[in-house]
Amino acid sequence: MNIKNRFYVTLSKFIPNSYKNKFLILMQYAGVDGDLYAYLGSVTLLSLLVGIIAGLYYWTYVDYFKYLAFAMAIIGFFLVEYLYYILFLFKADNRKKFTENILSDFLQLVSSNLRAGMTPFKALKIAAQFDFGPLSKEINKAIKESAGVGDFGVSLLKVSKRIQSPMIERSLQLFVTSLNSGGALAQLLEDLSSDLSETMSLKKELLSSTKTYTMFILFTVLIGTPLLLAISINFIETISTLKLFSGTEGVNALAGISIAELEITPEFLSKLSLGMLFMTTLLASLFLGVIREGKRSSGLRYTIPMFVITLIVFFAIKGMIKGFI
Repeated sequence: MNIKNRFYVTLSKFIPNSYKNKFLILMQYAGVDGDLYAYLGSVTLLSLLVGIIAGLYYWTYVDYFKYLAFAMAIIGFFLVEYLYYILFLFKADNRKKFTENILSDFLQLVSSNLRAGMTPFKALKIAAQFDFGPLSKEINKAIKESAGVGDFGVSLLKVSKRIQSPMIERSLQLFVTSLNSGGALAQLLEDLSSDLSETMSLKKELLSSTKTYTMFILFTVLIGTPLLLAISINFIETISTLKLFSGTEGVNALAGISIAELEITPEFLSKLSLGMLFMTTLLASLFLGVIREGKRSSGLRYTIPMFVITLIVFFAIKGMIKGFI
């Protein structure tokens, strides 16, 4: 181990064990190779640097509430950690989806190899030579690990520790159990492949049945919310303009609203609208994750694209309304 990796490993020891263990497991699911502790240490170092830079920037260029520089440093640190966590979460989820989609074909190929007279070890090895993405990579790792010295079944079950999928875990357990008991392995894999194909078909049908709800949520978040907020801001701007030109304090009113008593400014409402748009897109993306994948975290990938689209629609509608007025 070189000096740089040793420094990263030492730095990772200062991370709480509960968070460290969870992060290391997620990196395994994401397919990160090499020394995971060194990788975690490098992420921690980057988080520290970003936090220090954020705190120093606030202390140098912001003239009020200097003591908040420490809070900005903490926010910068946890923001980088959170972004890396989300990145690994997405990678692990993509590996899971890809593997589950091709698992049926892989089992069918292994079954064909078994019927051709190959041993289970040889059948898996030949099947893994084809492009099955992460599954081929992990199967090859298990084959190398068990070559001549280890238990092939134990090495094969470790694949489920590097790909987070209950479907893959159950399939491998059935394969190893049948291998140890001497059952009809080829027939078992064929039946398992058929069941997995039906399961994936049902999942696709379920997603199709929820398209209406998805479209309604997207329309509400991407069109409806920016439209209403843009109209509200232009309404406040119009009221403020009337107040400016009226020159009176309490006699002019529009639609029952006293112009002189108006305290909400367009600038305040614009800043509030940006926060509302972000919170709306965040909650909507979590809801979409539940509808489509059954997990809230799966919807986080939609947050940033949806927020960018809502901003574009918001400023476009706001400009169009100004043009008409």
